[in-house]
Amino acid sequence: MADKQSQSFEEHKNVLREKYSQAKGLGESVNAARTNINTLKAQLDRARLARGMQSLVPGNEQTLLEGMNRVL
Repeated sequence: MADKQSQSFEEHKNVLREKYSQAKGLGESVNAARTNINTLKAQLDRARLARGMQSLVPGNEQTLLEGMNRVL
């Protein structure tokens, strides 16, 4: 009986190790995706800022209107 319990315990430990390894891999994937999203957001913010700065230059009123239409 003790051997059967010991074997069952070892099987459960192995399953747990496997699931832990899978969870760790998924966590790393999620963190990489989050980093990528934050990088893309920063690029978008910089592009929006640059577009906004261009609209402040005299004579670029048309650029401002075009930018607003793209957003809407």
